[in-house]
Amino acid sequence: MTGFMLNGLVWLVIFGLFSYGDCHGQSPRISISGAWSLVIRNDITEAGKDYTGSYSSDIDQTVISIRNANGAAWQILVRNDLSNWNTDFLLELRRTGEGLLEAGSTVSGGTVYTVLSANDQQFFVGVGNVEDIPVQYRLSNVSVVSQDLSYYQANVIWYTVVGL
Repeated sequence: MTGFMLNGLVWLVIFGLFSYGDCHGQSPRISISGAWSLVIRNDITEAGKDYTGSYSSDIDQTVISIRNANGAAWQILVRNDLSNWNTDFLLELRRTGEGLLEAGSTVSGGTVYTVLSANDQQFFVGVGNVEDIPVQYRLSNVSVVSQDLSYYQANVIWYTVVGL
């Protein structure tokens, strides 16, 4: 009888930030707080078993704040740095709330999970200054047949705010 041993997967989200665009002569500023670290332990002891289909973070694992928007419209773009990433995995994110809105500010979109890719894609849009917009992550397609599960997987998610 042969056995299969997997040490486990440690996964970490690290954030990069960019701000560009024009909101009445000034660029909106983005700040990000929070990261997600996940350990998937080898608890598979029988042939034919597999890992849970997906793993989700807390609903406010990360919070995003937009400042210096001066009542102007902006959008948040996201992309995934896939250089150290097992492409079998799907990393998704969604906005789980509006955050703290200043008078006249709004946030819309991004409430359905979006699969991250290496290309910038719109996450959500808003107007004005908003604090502490909560974000949740989901990792799926983790399987015992995935390659390279026995080492650390690091991932960078780039958040960019663009003035509209």
